[in-house]
Amino acid sequence: MQKFLDWLEASNPFSEDDGKLRSLASGLVVSETDQVTCDSAEEVGTATHERWNDVSFYDVCLKKCDKVTTLASLHAAASSQKVKDQQSTSNLFHRLLILTERSVDIPSFFSYELTPSPMALFKDGLMRKPDKASLAKALLDGLPSQELPSTVRYVIDGGSLLHRFKWTKTASFGQLVQQYSSHVTQKYGSTSVVVFDGYNENPSTKDQEHRRRSTTSSVKAPNIAVTASTPQLFAQQAFLANEANKDNFIKLLIEQLQDEDVEAFQSAGDADVDIAGTALKIASEPGNPIAVVADDTDILVLLTYHATKDMCDIYFVSEAKRRKHGELQPVHVQKFQDHVGSLVQSNILLIHAFSGCDTTSAIYGHGKGQTVRKLCDLAAISDILHIMESEQAGTEDVAKAGTQLMVAVYGGTAEDKLSSMRYQSYCSKVCDSVTSLLPEKLPPTERSAVFHALRVHHQVVVWKKLDLSCMDPCKWGWKLLDGRLEPIMTDHHHAPDSVLHMIRCKCTKGCSTRACTCRRNNHSCMAACVNCQGRTCSNCEVKTLSEVSSEGDESHDLHDLPDVLLDDDLDWLDEETIDEVKSVSCS
Repeated sequence: MQKFLDWLEASNPFSEDDGKLRSLASGLVVSETDQVTCDSAEEVGTATHERWNDVSFYDVCLKKCDKVTTLASLHAAASSQKVKDQQSTSNLFHRLLILTERSVDIPSFFSYELTPSPMALFKDGLMRKPDKASLAKALLDGLPSQELPSTVRYVIDGGSLLHRFKWTKTASFGQLVQQYSSHVTQKYGSTSVVVFDGYNENPSTKDQEHRRRSTTSSVKAPNIAVTASTPQLFAQQAFLANEANKDNFIKLLIEQLQDEDVEAFQSAGDADVDIAGTALKIASEPGNPIAVVADDTDILVLLTYHATKDMCDIYFVSEAKRRKHGELQPVHVQKFQDHVGSLVQSNILLIHAFSGCDTTSAIYGHGKGQTVRKLCDLAAISDILHIMESEQAGTEDVAKAGTQLMVAVYGGTAEDKLSSMRYQSYCSKVCDSVTSLLPEKLPPTERSAVFHALRVHHQVVVWKKLDLSCMDPCKWGWKLLDGRLEPIMTDHHHAPDSVLHMIRCKCTKGCSTRACTCRRNNHSCMAACVNCQGRTCSNCEVKTLSEVSSEGDESHDLHDLPDVLLDDDLDWLDEETIDEVKSVSCS
């Protein structure tokens, strides 16, 4: 009983006065549009019974709307939406086969996505998750491991620090922050700097990534009053999946670290920029070497681009690699720059952002190592880089440069268009594949590639200037929705009207009048029409074999045809000469 009372004190479900229904287990809050009725089951049942009064037993009908809707139905609705999207995806491609009866310009349809969202760049409504570590793996190949100097100052990524320990059940939050604080002071020293992600109310380009991380846990803890004396009664992942809880815990941890004379602060947005900026600032001053303790490839990319030879030695230290390989493998950033070469170093921000990071989409089927090779081999890469990293570049220039990059990633040339590449890829994969075609294997449309390029440009400029507020994201591929930033997938319809709304008739009298739906819309009838099936009506353009044969038998005046060589124009001497040559050859 005491454990239950402690839980109620820590997460009182009645502390909110908004009148909304909440799940005690997951912390899920029901909105008015969800139409959940489990809290009014008695009223629903009473209304159903009253409708059955004076009704014969055999006439009683229980409708689906009479069923009480629970919170579990919200998860089922999300799953059914995914199935619906998959069905509509295949359905749109199947409709192209029917439309070949009316149009031979099928390639033009591939300027549309033909899917509910640009599937090469998005999945389940979120930007595709990139394998960021694959970039470091590809570039670090062949680089000898370095040893850390005996004296070094540390800059620590607080996000990775939070997941360093497994929390002890029933321990108070005060005991947990003390454990973290002791670890930092004993292992990294009091001169270290710890930087945490910000989870404020202001919209951020990392809103989608935060939402993705919160959905990785099957259960999300409700809002909890985080104090030093509050017991931790939820699983670690469930607690951290709630951004409000995570933010409150970080604030408590920062207070504890500062009490231990450790410099700690919370970023206004993306901590990666502040972590790299802090390390570069310290390294630019005379002193000890700098070690950045982080697992995020974004930070290694930023250090590789910005570090200079006149700075103190900078090391990138990944604790995740220590856990995987059993030993620490520091990366000396300045030597890493020499290892990858000046071409990769100058383009690394663009390569990393274009192939996918926390604020841009990964491209389906195109890994980072492959993208590095293709983009560095691009002849116009220097001109494109100048545009993509320039704060003064216009949207049209960025869109054009980004489209060139996307064409290059898919192996096209400067003359190729994404729409024609989509059609060619579709035809090739349909012929070669023995399984169903996945639409995400096709290149994205030009409009979705443009918005991807705008987001890449925004991120590259932010990384180059190390300033989160240097550009307005809403002008570069983002939109504000319910107080959060969401990526603009495209501004184009996902399919043309002729595909979305198939026009076919159900005429029974020959389709000879404007009452025929096909004729009224200036279309010929086709096989999908219910009764005529495009064969037995007056609005049919299909010709029989006899009609085709009779057309072939029609005579034409050959003298009216241009550039036709007639028998009268032949030089018979030449013909005889040829015959003589043939006879000589035969003999």
